[in-house]
Amino acid sequence: MIATRLLFVVLVALAAGCVVDEPVEVDLDSGQLVPCTRGEFRCLVELSQGTDTDDAAALAGPRGLGVPELTEAYSIPAATGSPTIAIVTAYGYSRLEADLAAYRTNFDLPACTVANGCLRIVDQRGGSALPAESPLDNDWSIETMLDVDMASAACPRCKLLVVQAADAGLGLLEGQDTAVALGATVISNSWGRAEDGRSLAGNERYFDHPGVAIFAAAGDLGYDGGGVGASYPATSAHVIAVGGTRLERENDSARGYTESVWTKGGSGCSLTIAKPDYQPASPCGFRASADLAAVADPATGVAIYHSRAGGGWRVVGGTSAAAPLVAGIFAAAGHGHRNTKSLAVDPGSFHDITSGKNGSCGSLLCEAGSGWDGPTGFGTPNGSVLAQSVVPIVVPDPLLGPVPPTDEAAGCSTSTSASGLAVALLIAVLIPRRRRRGR
Repeated sequence: MIATRLLFVVLVALAAGCVVDEPVEVDLDSGQLVPCTRGEFRCLVELSQGTDTDDAAALAGPRGLGVPELTEAYSIPAATGSPTIAIVTAYGYSRLEADLAAYRTNFDLPACTVANGCLRIVDQRGGSALPAESPLDNDWSIETMLDVDMASAACPRCKLLVVQAADAGLGLLEGQDTAVALGATVISNSWGRAEDGRSLAGNERYFDHPGVAIFAAAGDLGYDGGGVGASYPATSAHVIAVGGTRLERENDSARGYTESVWTKGGSGCSLTIAKPDYQPASPCGFRASADLAAVADPATGVAIYHSRAGGGWRVVGGTSAAAPLVAGIFAAAGHGHRNTKSLAVDPGSFHDITSGKNGSCGSLLCEAGSGWDGPTGFGTPNGSVLAQSVVPIVVPDPLLGPVPPTDEAAGCSTSTSASGLAVALLIAVLIPRRRRRGR
C-alpha cells in the first residue's frame, strides 16, 4: 500500500511538471508536510500544534484568524489604486493560482488571477522558466501560500508579484532586484539564516533599494535564534525586520484585541551590520532586530488555503506570517516608500507592545517595554493611523558603528560609555563626506 501511494505521489508530481530528484521522506498515510529543511536559507512558517492528528493537518473549513479578524485587529485601510506586493520565495508551486482563488473566494475578496493581471508569477530573473516544486520533506509551497494569502488579507486591491527562486540560496537574493525591476511597491521575505560572523557586504547590495520597503521575517527560535544567532536578512541595514506577537481578542479593550510577545519570535544583534542611529536604546554594538511585529504565534495562528498533499485549510504562524501581513498593510496605507529610519519618527502609527518576552537576556533585546524593544520593535501596525501619517523618506544619519561588542557571541554590548569618542570621531569624518556627495 505504501509503495502504491508513493508511486501516486510521484505520478502526480510528474503530471504537474515537477522534477522528483530525491526520495520524498514523509508520512504518506497522514500527508504530513515538512517545511524547508535544507538550503542556505530556511522559510519561517510554523505549523499549528493540536489542530488535528498532525501539525500540518488540513481542515474542512477555515479556522484561525481570517481576513475580518486581521482587518479589525490592525485597522487595515482600503488601498488607493493597485500597489504591487512582491513575494520572494523558493521553488515552484503549480497549484498557487487555484489555492489563492480558494482563499480569496472564501473571504469575498476580488479575484486575483494571471488572466486579469492581478497575479504575476516569474522566476528569479523575471522570466517564465518557473522552477520545479520542492519535495514534501523540504516543502516551500506552504510558505508561498501563507505569503500570498496574508498579502491578500492585508491588501485585497493590491497586485501580487510572486518571484520563485530556483533554490534556497542566491536565487532568493537575486529575486530582490527582479521584484524592484518589475515594479514592486513593497517586498516580503519570509526566510532567513543565522548570521555566522562572516561579512555580509556581498549580500547587502541586493536589499539596497531606496523607495521600496523591504520586509523580512525576524525568525522563529526566540532571542538570538535560540543561541544560534540573529536571522539575516532581518538584520540587514536596508530591511524592516518583522518580529512576532500573540494576538487574542479582548472585548473589554478599546481595540478589541490584545497583543504580547510571541515566545519564539526572533530578535537579536547582528554580528557585522553597523548600529544605526535610530536604535540608541539598543544595548547591541551592532544592528538589532526587530523593527516591527505582527501576529505569529501559531497557537493564535492565521487561516490559509494550501491543497498540496491532500491539504486544504490549515492554521499556521511564524514570523513568516507577520512579514507579508505587515508588508501588505504598508502597501495598503500608501507607505511603500518607508525605511527603518522613518519608523522611529512615526511611533503613533504603531501599537506599542509592552508585555511578554522571547528569551532570558535580561534586557529589552528579549523583553517587551515602552517604546522600541527587540521582540516587537516599534510595535504592530495601526493601519488607519498609518494611512493618515505623512512621512517622507528619512535618510539615515551616519551609522553608529561597528563598535566592538562586549559579548562576542551575541554581538551585543550593555555599555556605551567607552564608544562615545569613537562615535563622535566617526560622525565628524562621515558628515563632510555626505556633504561632498550632495546628500
